[in-house]
Amino acid sequence: MAMLTVRLDEATEQKLHAIMQAQDRSRSAIIKQLIHQYQANDQAEATTIAKPETSPTRQRHLLSSPNDLSQQNRQHAFGQSLMIQDALIDAASIIAFYHQNNPRHAAVYRYVEAFQGKLITSLCCIAEVMWVLKEDSRVQLELFADLNNELFHCPSLQSQDYQNMQQLFIKQQYQQSFTDLSLIALSQQLNIGKILCSSQDFSRYQQMNTQLYCITVL
Repeated sequence: MAMLTVRLDEATEQKLHAIMQAQDRSRSAIIKQLIHQYQANDQAEATTIAKPETSPTRQRHLLSSPNDLSQQNRQHAFGQSLMIQDALIDAASIIAFYHQNNPRHAAVYRYVEAFQGKLITSLCCIAEVMWVLKEDSRVQLELFADLNNELFHCPSLQSQDYQNMQQLFIKQQYQQSFTDLSLIALSQQLNIGKILCSSQDFSRYQQMNTQLYCITVL
């Protein structure tokens, strides 16, 4: 067995002596224990660093056309709040998620990937997104995969929802699109008060439902 000499400063020596008295153990036994603990902690840290992520982010196919098909010439900043509640997401934001040249792409992508609740949209919105993504079928397939994995949820509209949409359409003097009306109907049906959208689009949604508020600053 090898001999080990350890030089300690006065303060450390006093601490070691106190431990020896408290545990009624020898200096050698305590130093051995500390070495074993250090080795165990070092191995655990190395294992943690080397451990792969349980659900690594897969490489997505994204549109890279220089043309921003939905939000041309807009500059946006991203809100940081991530509430663990359900929220609506409009077609323009989903398009930004898949279109890497969209000015809002990076902000929306980070938000969607980190969001802990359900992102609710309508089939009307999905149809609009699919049409915009038509220039690359691989990106359209990404959308199908994300729907299958419930990244976006599309609840069905009920009979009452269509009646509410019709009344709102008349109230808004026939100025709102069916897609926008469908989101407002879902907000009322599911009692959802938040929508992921640009600040420019939010003013339009809030005209139809004053209870909505924007969860991004765009």
